[in-house]
Amino acid sequence: MAKLRYLTHPQVRIDPAIPVPLWGLNDTGRQRVEAFKALGKPNLFFGVAAGNMDSMINRYTADRKIRSDDAYTPGGLGGKRP
Repeated sequence: MAKLRYLTHPQVRIDPAIPVPLWGLNDTGRQRVEAFKALGKPNLFFGVAAGNMDSMINRYTADRKIRSDDAYTPGGLGGKRP
């Protein structure tokens, strides 16, 4: 049996005796599960991040040159964000 760990707020208690409903997935959900399974077993864990970008990564390239374009700004113009 696989182990499952939850990270929760310290004041929230998870009681394993309380049954959890088995909600079905729609077609999109099933496709996402299959895509996730295609990654295979992780060496350590799978992590999910917010996707925030550091301002240095946003403004400079790996060669420490100022970016001329920005994929996350409308119009792709560089220098519009902090």
